[in-house]
Amino acid sequence: MNVQFTAEAEGVRLWTESFGDPSGPCILLIMAAYWQGIAWPDSFCRRLADAGYHVIRYDHRDTGESTLVDYEQNAYSLVDLADDAVRVLGAHGVERAHLLGGSMGGMIAQELALKHPDRVLSLISYASTPLSHSYAAGTAPAELPGPDEVAWGAFTTVAGPGVQPTREQYATGWTDFSRGVIGSATAFDEAATRELHERSFDRTTDASRVWNHMTATVGTPDRVDRLPGLVVPTLVVHGSEDHVVPVSHGHATAELIPHATLTVIDGLGHQFDAAGLDLIVEPVLAHCASVT
Repeated sequence: MNVQFTAEAEGVRLWTESFGDPSGPCILLIMAAYWQGIAWPDSFCRRLADAGYHVIRYDHRDTGESTLVDYEQNAYSLVDLADDAVRVLGAHGVERAHLLGGSMGGMIAQELALKHPDRVLSLISYASTPLSHSYAAGTAPAELPGPDEVAWGAFTTVAGPGVQPTREQYATGWTDFSRGVIGSATAFDEAATRELHERSFDRTTDASRVWNHMTATVGTPDRVDRLPGLVVPTLVVHGSEDHVVPVSHGHATAELIPHATLTVIDGLGHQFDAAGLDLIVEPVLAHCASVT
């Protein structure tokens, strides 16, 4: 079963979509900064659903079909985005879920698990970090570096903060970015990537609002001192060729969270395409099965 609807979250409307049997254990997919819930590929969602899980993806505020926020009037942090995720679960009638968060979505998932552990079956932190403020502000410690020169080169292709891109600029920029940060383990699917970003542009009325996510990340404290108190079963998954959030962040996350398991995927980059996510399906399902 595939269901779409809009959840209310204290004045913020959040587009959501679910796959699979609602009676099965839930996996909530929490997307990275700037991108919409549809960036979790349909094929990936269906693979998880076919394994017996109720899979939910959704658009963060300031993306896709969810509410666009006047950030100056209604500033928010990643903790607020974690509360959004809890409201998505509530709208679907889900008490507890496995959280699979990628990049900024991993930061949000960590915040959710820290604040609402009673709503969490387990945490899967993918291509993410125990940092927020220092990572986004460029003040991270040397052992946890920010994006490397490959990633910064990829980011130059994207229309930046304050720029209202055309459909062509948006699709081309994010397609070039995606090509730039893919790892060597998979081939780049140009057509599918461009189609995703064209569809994403068409689903929003202001593609520039996504940069509020960077401001929200800067405004959220790092979790280095808080993660050692996390009590939920945790899997950390990271690609060895992640240029945006280097693999050292995955090692640090796993070291900070008690009893966390780390899986490093050789050749995987900072990617959410179907081929890349296929490489994490097996460890994700094995982890979830060990908990439920």
